[in-house]
Amino acid sequence: MHQGSEHLVCKLHKSLYGLKQSPRTWNQKLDVFLKSIEFMKSEADPSIYIAQVGDVKFFIVVYVDDLILVCNDQTKLLQIK
Repeated sequence: MHQGSEHLVCKLHKSLYGLKQSPRTWNQKLDVFLKSIEFMKSEADPSIYIAQVGDVKFFIVVYVDDLILVCNDQTKLLQIK
């Protein structure tokens, strides 16, 4: 996030909420994006994405429309956010 832009919000061109396919569409877009930045989906649980760069490990856990980010390097964690 850039300094001074904390107050900005995104405006959707089309509402996704309330549609039957909304969760699936959101999950597909998230999956494509995370894979494009070198995350791999866990074989044990498809809601967990893992990336490793050297000694730094990243975990992203997806729960409905929330994400939990875990990393063993605070600086890298802030960069990925």
